[in-house]
Amino acid sequence: MTTLILSITLLVSLAGMIIIIYRKLPLLIELPLDSREGVLLRVKETIKEKDWSKVFNTRNFLRKTLMRIRILNLKSENMINKKLEEWRHREIERPSHEDNYWSKLKDLTQKKK
Repeated sequence: MTTLILSITLLVSLAGMIIIIYRKLPLLIELPLDSREGVLLRVKETIKEKDWSKVFNTRNFLRKTLMRIRILNLKSENMINKKLEEWRHREIERPSHEDNYWSKLKDLTQKKK
């Protein structure tokens, strides 16, 4: 259960980071060039040269996301089935008190006759 919660939190966090970076890319491109920031210049040039439609394929992203959700769903379903099976075995192993109640009641009524 904790792995499920941690996985969902990780996915949501990563999605949030991707959204923030995607929204800030135009602002990064428009930043003024400074001679001290040679690395930033190279990053900006790389960003401008990239064809982002090829790098960030929406269908591929959605397919991977749905596959991960499906895997999480299967894992949680498996955990639920194991718990239910465990509860069934406990119930079978536990003696039934109702049978004893009715037999005692039957014995008491037969003794009174």
